[in-house]
Amino acid sequence: MQPKLTKKGNAMSNFFDIRCPKCGADDQIDIAATVWLRVMEDGTDADQSEDGDHDFEPTSPATCNACGFTGRVQDFEQEEKAGIVTTNKIAELNDLCRTAMGVAGRLFQTAGINALPFADQSAIREKVETFDAFTPDNDPHGERDFGAFEHNGERIFWKIDYYAPDMEHGSEDAADPQKAVRVLTIMLASEY
Repeated sequence: MQPKLTKKGNAMSNFFDIRCPKCGADDQIDIAATVWLRVMEDGTDADQSEDGDHDFEPTSPATCNACGFTGRVQDFEQEEKAGIVTTNKIAELNDLCRTAMGVAGRLFQTAGINALPFADQSAIREKVETFDAFTPDNDPHGERDFGAFEHNGERIFWKIDYYAPDMEHGSEDAADPQKAVRVLTIMLASEY
């Protein structure tokens, strides 16, 4: 039997930091476990057993009673999926930064962009807002924090950087909106 799960560092309502991958519930998960019991005259008692513990493995069956999702404990573990969860959260926050410019992050346009006619500036901001041509070449980490396109024969870049709330240092955690101020920069490629 593999070692039993121990508490990780995430803030959740259960000791094992597991969450349903379908609905997100963390307080209605049933796990098939091995339980040590003391056989008594009138039945069994886990509290009387010398071990008195219950064990389960990452491959033990588990069910979410909130939505009915069924799988293995490892399907509910956040640590194994933390990289994916974090990347998805960063990507969602970056999309929000682009689609709610100046609201979900700060907007900075370089001198080259600001020198363009207002109609071009507006069209460029709209292209940044609706940009969806992410590829492994321009988005290798899946965070949707960079893009490039053509506008009236000019190559345009946009990128999102993450700063600590003091705006003097890089953010410790780009997935936490309380710890990261997003700055969307739109520039001519020649200004990069």
